[in-house]
Amino acid sequence: MSRPFNEEAYKAFDKKNKEILAQIMTKKGYALVGDINKEYYKEYDLKFKLGDTELTFENETRVNFVRIRDEFSTIHIPIRKQNTQVDYYVVWKPELDEFFLIDKPTLDKYRTNTVSLLCSEYNKAAHYQDSFIDVPKNEAVLYRKVKGKWKKIAK
Repeated sequence: MSRPFNEEAYKAFDKKNKEILAQIMTKKGYALVGDINKEYYKEYDLKFKLGDTELTFENETRVNFVRIRDEFSTIHIPIRKQNTQVDYYVVWKPELDEFFLIDKPTLDKYRTNTVSLLCSEYNKAAHYQDSFIDVPKNEAVLYRKVKGKWKKIAK
């Protein structure tokens, strides 16, 4: 059984990580396609365009980001995202000063590599069982904001 939608976590993180990603992509010359406040449910969180190139992103903030970064060898992507067709999946640190970037070929490669785990709910005592795509962390790219600029962190 996967967890129900957590509106509290959504409100705490969704718009903020979209705004930061939009800033990053705009600085790279991309234009936002659509409305940052609109939900493109089951499609993508944000879409950008530069010339003929369009890129789509799915964002997720993980409260245990530091443990993922420092302790775990994999990044768990919720199974409900298994059939996503986005170009990039972004896993944010709650402070929004770091993120892992996972590209579509990597997501596709591990799409059927799943695990089932007992999880705790954001800001709640409730626990639930959920399934995840298990992506090796060394196949994601870690970015960190250093002195106001986003830097790729060596593996």
